Amino acid sequence: MSAPDLSCFDYIIGLYNGDCDCYDPKPEDYDESLSGLFISDMLEPKLIDGLLNCDQGVSVWALMETVRALAIRNFITDANALLMKSARLKRTPYRGGIGRNKWTKNLSTSAYAGIRIKAADVRGGYLKITSIGTLFDTTTSFNILIYDNNGDLLHTVPVDATADRLTQNAVDIELPLHDNYQDNLEYFLLYEPDGFQPKNNDVTCTCDKTRPAWGRWTGWGKYGWGEWLQVGGYNGNLPDFMNISSSANNYMYGLTLQVELGCYINTVFCPDIMDFDGNTLAQATAVAIVRSAAALFIDKLLRTPNLNRAVMLDREGLQKAKEEYLESYQGMMTYIVDNLDLTRNDCLECVDIIDLIRGGIMA
Repeated sequence: MSAPDLSCFDYIIGLYNGDCDCYDPKPEDYDESLSGLFISDMLEPKLIDGLLNCDQGVSVWALMETVRALAIRNFITDANALLMKSARLKRTPYRGGIGRNKWTKNLSTSAYAGIRIKAADVRGGYLKITSIGTLFDTTTSFNILIYDNNGDLLHTVPVDATADRLTQNAVDIELPLHDNYQDNLEYFLLYEPDGFQPKNNDVTCTCDKTRPAWGRWTGWGKYGWGEWLQVGGYNGNLPDFMNISSSANNYMYGLTLQVELGCYINTVFCPDIMDFDGNTLAQATAVAIVRSAAALFIDKLLRTPNLNRAVMLDREGLQKAKEEYLESYQGMMTYIVDNLDLTRNDCLECVDIIDLIRGGIMA
């Protein structure tokens, strides 16, 4: 699965709330905080001052930046784990191929040819193409043009083909499965033949009557992509993407795809909950992260071999403070997950009460 986008948490908390005269050059963004919360607010001044005086070469700025990044990543991990106790994915993530590499003859194509993809409307869903395979009668190179049904040319992808052999071309293309102004996003992977012809490889074997097909959503196993996509072939002039007919055939026109299909469940946490003035979940998120960062800060101080007077004199008090911050963090996490609006995306659904009962009995 692709890495989650954590940019919505940038500067959710700040590093230092003050105007210290530090010997270290201060980061330009040390006092930037969208929530108004700072790691320094959670720590006793003597603890910070000891580090600012460069005890044994410890940099307070590097330490604060490290624990802030860790606290954000821990928040995402812990929130997802808690969330999946009461919710489940609506669709099974898929990683694998689309299209078969079997062929019996060349296809005669003119104008444009390629693949048409219709996406299930999934807010938070993504299609990632990791490889484009080519099956043609000639060793050649050409471009594949990727359009959406808004008529926008999204990518121009150069690929190679080897005569009568499947050739894989590694790519890294990610496409969303939702658009605010389309009922269903569609993508067209098209090329213009120039002295070469594609093989007649198909999307699925027509011998399987329950296979995914254009016009219906169904899929499992090697056809698991059918829960997310309808895939068919296109051959003709460059289409009027906004008014194209709804049909597609079962040919891949010499192409195959390696894909990942999944959902960013993190979108239930951001970005629109980051209204720190009026949204209690945004406020709770910032409080959870700053308390986690403070606990991590103290933990790193307690573990460092570098001497610090404040740490040496009050290890027991610091340990108690760390435990209190962690306990408060857990309480905030429970509150946040219990009050999430799962309709922020189309990735999740609540686990039915009957499933919870069965799980309890089986356990």
